[in-house]
Amino acid sequence: MAEGGEDVVDTGRRAVAVGVSIPVFPTEDEEKILKGLHKVFPLLEFSRKSDENDSMTGSMLHAEGSMSIPIDSDGRGWTGCLETLREKVFSQRILDTFRYRLLHGNPALTEMLLVLLNKQAIASSGRINVVDLGDSIPLGTIRLEIRGNGSDLETFLNWLAPRTDKGVPVTENPADA
Repeated sequence: MAEGGEDVVDTGRRAVAVGVSIPVFPTEDEEKILKGLHKVFPLLEFSRKSDENDSMTGSMLHAEGSMSIPIDSDGRGWTGCLETLREKVFSQRILDTFRYRLLHGNPALTEMLLVLLNKQAIASSGRINVVDLGDSIPLGTIRLEIRGNGSDLETFLNWLAPRTDKGVPVTENPADA
């Protein structure tokens, strides 16, 4: 998330703050990138921030948002800026990979979840393609950061990319099955 990003405030609701950052190189079509981003993050407004210190990058696109649910919810009530991303993760049947990458970015679930997404896959087709943290991608990645406290992040993670058994989401509460 960009510096000075949104703080998560305890308002009696579980809450997370969402930040998305994308490098835009001078040879890239920014409109094409934005069109792809809006297929995955339709509720986020992106703004351009020039990087005067890096002539190779050109600029960065940034967006921030938040999501919240009542504090006693089991996570099924999350709505907001990542709903479309969640739908794509489910429809593309990449729950296990997506969850693994979110946890691999911060296994302690202390205050942030991080996942890198392939910018070219999203810009060209709107499809989700998760990138390993150490991989070098020529056109760069979309950096998705989700911040909150540990229990809110865990609840959010179980909504966004729940545990699975043979690819089928597993509910923590047998009454929900």
